[in-house]
Amino acid sequence: MLRVCEKLRKADAKRKRLGLVRAETDYLRALLDAMADMDRFVEVEVLKTLGDVNLEKGRLYKDAAKLDRAMMLYSSALLRCEDADVGESLENRYRHAEKLRQGKTTATSIKNEPSRTANKMPSIAMMAEKFKHLDRRLTVDFDKDSLLIDYTKLVVEGIANEDGMLEVEAIKSLGDVYLKRGTETKDTPCLTKATALYNTALARCEGVQGRVVLIHRLLYTARIRQDMKKNANRVPKRRRQQQQQGDVPRDFPFTSAYTDVVGQQFMSPSAYIASQTVKPPAPDDRSYEDNLTAGARALADGNLDRAEEKFASALRLIHGGYLALHGDVTKAKSYFEEALMIHKGIHIDNTANPVIAGSLHNLGIAWGILCDPKKAISCFEQSLTILQCIFGVSTPHPDIASALANLGFCWRDLGDEGKAISYIEQSLMMRKTVYGDTAHEHIAKSLTALGFCWSSLGDEKKAISYYEQSLTMSKTIYGQNTVHPDIAAVLNNMGLSYSNLGNQQKAVSCYEQSLMIKKAIYGETARHQDIAMSLNNVGLTWSKLDNYEKAISYFEKVLKMQKAVYGEKAAHLEIATTLNNLGFSWRKLGDYRKSISYYEQVKVMRKRIFGENTAHPKIAETLDSLGSCWAEFGDAKKAIGYFEQSLTMWKTIHGDKTAHLEIAGALYNLGSLWSKLDDQKKAIDYFEQSLRMTKTIYGENTVHTLISGALEQLGSSWSKLGDHKKAVSYFNQSLRMAKTMYGDNTAHADIAKSLHNLGSSWSKLGNQKKAISYFEQSLTMEKTIRGPNAADKDLVRIFDALGTLWSELDDERKEISYYEQAIEMWKTVKGEDTRNPGIAGRLHNLGLCWSNLGDEKKAISYFQQSLAMRKTIYGDTTAHADIALSLFGLGSSWSKLGDHRKAIRNLNQSLTMMKKVYGDNTAHLHITAALHELALVWNKVGYQDKAVEYEEQSQRMVMSLYARGTLRF
Repeated sequence: MLRVCEKLRKADAKRKRLGLVRAETDYLRALLDAMADMDRFVEVEVLKTLGDVNLEKGRLYKDAAKLDRAMMLYSSALLRCEDADVGESLENRYRHAEKLRQGKTTATSIKNEPSRTANKMPSIAMMAEKFKHLDRRLTVDFDKDSLLIDYTKLVVEGIANEDGMLEVEAIKSLGDVYLKRGTETKDTPCLTKATALYNTALARCEGVQGRVVLIHRLLYTARIRQDMKKNANRVPKRRRQQQQQGDVPRDFPFTSAYTDVVGQQFMSPSAYIASQTVKPPAPDDRSYEDNLTAGARALADGNLDRAEEKFASALRLIHGGYLALHGDVTKAKSYFEEALMIHKGIHIDNTANPVIAGSLHNLGIAWGILCDPKKAISCFEQSLTILQCIFGVSTPHPDIASALANLGFCWRDLGDEGKAISYIEQSLMMRKTVYGDTAHEHIAKSLTALGFCWSSLGDEKKAISYYEQSLTMSKTIYGQNTVHPDIAAVLNNMGLSYSNLGNQQKAVSCYEQSLMIKKAIYGETARHQDIAMSLNNVGLTWSKLDNYEKAISYFEKVLKMQKAVYGEKAAHLEIATTLNNLGFSWRKLGDYRKSISYYEQVKVMRKRIFGENTAHPKIAETLDSLGSCWAEFGDAKKAIGYFEQSLTMWKTIHGDKTAHLEIAGALYNLGSLWSKLDDQKKAIDYFEQSLRMTKTIYGENTVHTLISGALEQLGSSWSKLGDHKKAVSYFNQSLRMAKTMYGDNTAHADIAKSLHNLGSSWSKLGNQKKAISYFEQSLTMEKTIRGPNAADKDLVRIFDALGTLWSELDDERKEISYYEQAIEMWKTVKGEDTRNPGIAGRLHNLGLCWSNLGDEKKAISYFQQSLAMRKTIYGDTTAHADIALSLFGLGSSWSKLGDHRKAIRNLNQSLTMMKKVYGDNTAHLHITAALHELALVWNKVGYQDKAVEYEEQSQRMVMSLYARGTLRF
């Protein structure tokens, strides 16, 4: 206690003379000395006294914040206190301050102060601001005590506010001041104080990064001290001896597994590394901390060799184990960063060192797994530079080859396949030089990586060539019938390339071989991500082959396995993708309820993953899928709701006024749906927006399928609004663009569709010859595309249209030909016994044609078939306009054949039914025709009175229709 009094004598004297508050600076200086001397007793006493200073200020100025500060300083002193009497005194002071504090409120009340964790991020920003000015002064004012006092104030502020980061940073900065003084003045006691302050900060530091910085400074300080001792005991040939006594490099293993990850689309880098490396036991954190502490203690004692030994032991634990931490790549990265900084500290005079290169390489691996290829590239480039400096730029070396290959992998992840291929080819050449004609796993993996790059560039044949070389070499290395992850990976990637080439059968074969190997590795009934991945690939391939039942069976297995791996109720991207695949497959099978159910699950899961109110492309895609599904299900209004949500989200993602394909697509979909709901004006508005945006993206005069599609839809909407001239204009533009895209003489569905639409529009404009020309071109093209014997509803419509047009041109024979083809094809499509209003209508038209050609027997045959089918469709006793027309046709033909009794019976049945359908006293063209035909028949059989009566009724009805404007002469 006497020693404490002696150290505080000057400050206490000033306190007695000037008062407690005015002596605060002296006590701050005393606190600095206590920390520099690592004197815990003095530190406690000074904290207690600084508490007294704040207590006095709080009492005098009624400042609750100062009282809070006093309480925190007493509390901190109590934590450091080892003397019972002093501890009791501190407790009494704390209670006294607490009593004074009662009833006073402040914004900085301890009770209301956020936790240190909650304040961590703001604290870093504020701390940087606090130190900015002081750190500037460090370069010029390092010899001034005022700088030390200012840093010490920050130490006290950190203690008072329970801000450990601020406290540690301030103590470190005090060490920096003494280090600067020591290096500038060659004053060894300053270096001793710097070391003590760094050790104090290290003992109180919680973060890994902060500890690494402090260890680096401790090592640097120790080296300066050693150099100063050598300079003090100068001997001849000093320079030569220093070179001979340079650092002995520590030989840590150089990790290079990451190079060989292939097929990342299907296998994650972390999973691949895990499958390629022997997993040592995860390092014991306690052993790591013990070695780190022992190293720091040895530094404090000046034993630099022992310090390096202990730090090296800690580093071995990092290098040997942290990639084996299951999934904790972030922790691995943190430890690799620590390892790198410690190595740089140890080998400060020899930065071109294999262990520094190894640390950089391992850090690059960690960044690669964490999907930050840019940071990974930076690490690999630094590692490569060091290795080339050590071994020579053009020297073939396995470690240089690994660094080159890893750089290639990262550039591939960034989408620069050209750079990727360049680096991997350099690596491959080097490995072939190193290993010669020997089949080696690294060569095989480089070949696989090149295959994947060429696949990404779209050259699947080249990709397959590399995969086949890799597969042959892998089987040579591991054995023809050996199950091995490398062989499974190559087969998997080969399957992808065959699938992209359209050879789905070969793709399935490759995927199934890969699946079989994985099951042999993990177990037939094992639930593993790699097995799930292969099952998914097989499912996708069956989907491409339009075998959706098989695809669903695989996707269901994938879903079950993923839920077993990630958890039954887990929200995971891979589970969401599988649910999406199931939704798509059920949609293709026409089970829209099941499809919608899966898509809804996808939407909920993706919102859980990305955020309920987050605008994310994956959520927008799901909304698009739901919209399409409801549209196909026939609920256009629900579909519009989803597409509107999708449009809003795409605009949020890409920008409200940005021209982007996803936005253009959503506008197009909304146009199609409003067209289905027969709101053509709204449809046109959306189609025009979509067209403008697509032209902005691709260029005003660029030919593109999306532009052609929008033009086609605009033509259809204007046609439905009755503006057939505008419709023709849009259809012509679409046709020209389609011919430019596919070739003027090429048979293509888009060209055929435009020709059909032009035929329809010219028909409505009354130009039958032009209409026939377009329909016949469309028919010829459809037959070329589908085959000469193809039967399809679209072809039936063309035959119908041509039949109608030739009828309008009074060419009954051509009309009959097309109608008969339409009927035969419809029966082929729907079945021989199909009862359909369309077929019944065509049969009726054929009856009219044969009647016009004078073959009434044939006409009667067709009218009877039409009548029978219509009665079957509508009901034998039902009054229907179509049945009435068939009866009228029969009556007319029987009259022409001279069977007047049958004619009168059929015509009377027709007239009675028409009056039931249209109203007994209603004037209608069909009724006038029936009355007129009855008048003709009664006249033929000699009943003039009846004939006149029917004709007068017919004429009165005609005049009524004329008066109403329904009929024109």
